[in-house]
Amino acid sequence: MSNVRVNGMTCAHELADDSDVTIFYDLAPEHSTSSTATAIWHVYLVDPNDSDVLRWSTVTLEQLIDISKKEETAGVYCVRGIELYRRGPALMPTWAEIPPYFRMLSGPEISHFPGVVWGYEIEAPVAEMAKYLPWLRAETERKGVFFERRRLRSLSEVPATFDTVINCSGLGARELVGDAELSGVRGQYLLVRTPEGDPGLYVGDDQNPRGMSYMIPRRDGICVGGTEEHGIEDLAFTEDAMTLISRAAETAPSLRNVKADDVLARVVGIRPFRPSGVRLEADQLEDGRTVIHNYGHGGSGFSLAWGCAEDVVRLVRHSK
Repeated sequence: MSNVRVNGMTCAHELADDSDVTIFYDLAPEHSTSSTATAIWHVYLVDPNDSDVLRWSTVTLEQLIDISKKEETAGVYCVRGIELYRRGPALMPTWAEIPPYFRMLSGPEISHFPGVVWGYEIEAPVAEMAKYLPWLRAETERKGVFFERRRLRSLSEVPATFDTVINCSGLGARELVGDAELSGVRGQYLLVRTPEGDPGLYVGDDQNPRGMSYMIPRRDGICVGGTEEHGIEDLAFTEDAMTLISRAAETAPSLRNVKADDVLARVVGIRPFRPSGVRLEADQLEDGRTVIHNYGHGGSGFSLAWGCAEDVVRLVRHSK
């Protein structure tokens, strides 16, 4: 594996039940794309009609809910909120039966939001990645997984002592295995201090004419965003903070009193987007060793990780 991302560590966690596992990385978890994720369960920048995506998201949701109930230090908990849409007919999402709570909003509820024509209410897990990634690393290490910092220029550089290679390199697979289909999608958001009286509800407004907008309540603050910038991979924060806040406040009134000095962090991440979808398949290196690719999760790495890991384990067992 190259780089330490949520999918790589999740695979290592599950593979450790059968095998000795070492993670090779050049970026530690706290510096990876996963560390910047808003990390709310959602099917985003992957095909919502893909049966594999739906299966992976179902498995992952169940696991995250279980973690939220049993692992206090993991920083995972469920939040309820709404997604709002400003065009098109009301359309039940393909994944609507997966979350523990989902319902379409009524006409009177929609009328509270000018310009919005339909929407739904959902309950889903969210994670504070500053807690979740260290918890996940500790759990993998407890199961005997080793972490070794080593920059790989190709998968053939993985020492021959390893008979199977799992490629969870995210956007890095573009260079590591020559996948030119991969491109970055930059996301920018703020972490702001929770305002007094905030109801703790998630609000998504991706079709806001002023740009994508959302607010995701967490215990460490509120994520206020955001952007979906295809082909931009610069990690500089370029958005105006008060513009992001005022945009989100259109549908989340509790943000109207948030000031510039309430901003706790400005966050930038690059989502690994692959138009044809997640690549999760077995292949071979030139020396005959099995390699299993697991990358291209778009904006759904957190939401698909445990389901994808389940398939990786199945492929490894089949290759033996």
